Amino acid sequence: MSPGASRADSKFVASETGAPSVWGAHLLSGLKAVLHPQPHPDRKRKTWPPMSLAVLDMANAASLLGAGDWIDQTSRLTMIMSWGGHHNLLLIISLTSFVLLATLASLTQAFAAPSDLQFALIVLACMTSIVGLSGALAIGLLAVVALIFLLLLAVAALILILLPVILLVLLLGQRRR
Repeated sequence: MSPGASRADSKFVASETGAPSVWGAHLLSGLKAVLHPQPHPDRKRKTWPPMSLAVLDMANAASLLGAGDWIDQTSRLTMIMSWGGHHNLLLIISLTSFVLLATLASLTQAFAAPSDLQFALIVLACMTSIVGLSGALAIGLLAVVALIFLLLLAVAALILILLPVILLVLLLGQRRR
């Protein structure tokens, strides 16, 4: 240490042997953690949710590329799928989340062993993916509700049609006795 330098100043200067200073060692370890992240030891996760979202993102992007204008202009019901006519925005969101998920899949052994930063990016990509798929999910849920309603309507119609027949058979059966 030079005669005019204090002890705190020595942290910023490399030692005379060429070893990095304390701050330099922290900087190097931080860079190593970002460039070569080690997986969190407790983080062995199921990989199918992000993988399935990536596949759905590509399917959504393909449908928006092929039929985006038709979805926007056909009816108010199909406009739900494209957020009221904004299929280009949904296309960008779907492609962005797919690219992010595909990149993270290659960096994390197919989402099996992510580091903390990679895990946060996976969560962000999944949330972005769900936002991009929300219109299609709304149409899908509407279709499920419509099918349940039609099933209930068919059961009610069967009951209304078969009830008089059952009553008639019971009445005729009692008259014969």
